[in-house]
Amino acid sequence: MLTVGSVVAGYRIERELGSGGMGSVYLAAHPTLPRYDALKVLSHELSRNPDFRARFTREAEVAASLDHPQIVAVYNRGETDDGQLWIAMQFVDGTDADAALRQGTMSPPRAVHIVTEVGKALDFAHAHNVVHRDVKPANFLLSGPPGPDERVLLGDFGIARALDDVGLTATG
Repeated sequence: MLTVGSVVAGYRIERELGSGGMGSVYLAAHPTLPRYDALKVLSHELSRNPDFRARFTREAEVAASLDHPQIVAVYNRGETDDGQLWIAMQFVDGTDADAALRQGTMSPPRAVHIVTEVGKALDFAHAHNVVHRDVKPANFLLSGPPGPDERVLLGDFGIARALDDVGLTATG
């Protein structure tokens, strides 16, 4: 876990946004631009595993190849001094559809809007031979007021697969 104020590749860590089985995501001040990015950092343990390193690197490559308004943009990737892999990506200031469901703020019109926007992202990914493989409400990032102008972005291409890839996944 990184601490507030620590620096990774010039990005200053502001706070942890979330964590999961593969690592943590941090809000980070961009090194040279007046903006915040999301910095996804693979755990120490998994950063030492060649299979997970390959999967994490592939996530960055696959996601970075998809330039679409409804897909979270990937800006950069690298490795910390102690060997942890990281990806810098677009920070979406808001919530996700899973949290909106749990909070009871998901109306039928809002759900239709979200699914429509995610559908656009998936259509684009599929047209570029990428299958997401983890489509779920927690990966639908929401920003702005609920309604027709709410931004919806599909994130977490961690187990996505380019149709021309070969065997980087395994059962379990």
